[in-house]
Amino acid sequence: VGFQKKRGRLVKAQSNMEQKLKLSTPRLALVESGCSNSSKSDIDEDHVPMVAAVNCKKTCSSVQGNFGSAMERAEEVLVKLPAEHPSFVKHMLHSHVVQGFWLGLLSGFCNKHLPKQDATIVLEDEDGHNYDAKYLGAKQGLSGGWRGFAINHDIKVGDVVVFQLVRSAKFKVYILRANNFTTTDGALGLLCLEAGKENIL
Repeated sequence: VGFQKKRGRLVKAQSNMEQKLKLSTPRLALVESGCSNSSKSDIDEDHVPMVAAVNCKKTCSSVQGNFGSAMERAEEVLVKLPAEHPSFVKHMLHSHVVQGFWLGLLSGFCNKHLPKQDATIVLEDEDGHNYDAKYLGAKQGLSGGWRGFAINHDIKVGDVVVFQLVRSAKFKVYILRANNFTTTDGALGLLCLEAGKENIL
């Protein structure tokens, strides 16, 4: 019975989130269309699509705790970002932030928005600090430079990161902590700012 009640709360929360996401259908469709045009071998295996985050029936129950809340906050951030800048979400795994430090990006997104050849990509954090990272066009991911960014920002396994392409070779990066809201949750300020605007209006 307790489990059923818990699921009821989750379904209600998902319903509210679905209503919010309907407001940003064009931007989500842009990201999703890029994924749908890619083969399974092209898509980074750890990527969690936005639609999968909304439909928890397709999500393993073992990740519905802190990861679920971090993904929900990532979705809120995504909805609040300017629609003219394409964005996507990455769930951080061991290979991203502990060993290897290789961050594969969405194949569809890379094909549409990033260069085919190797290039330097700038990662800008929430404080406006810039970090150079090496983008490998053939492998469609970040290598050199990503390690330093991840370590400097104490990104952990289970955190969720929103990448917003603000220029042709520059991402604005928002970090959503798996341990819920903390002073180091970079997107907290964005959400609070939007809430303040709504209260003023």
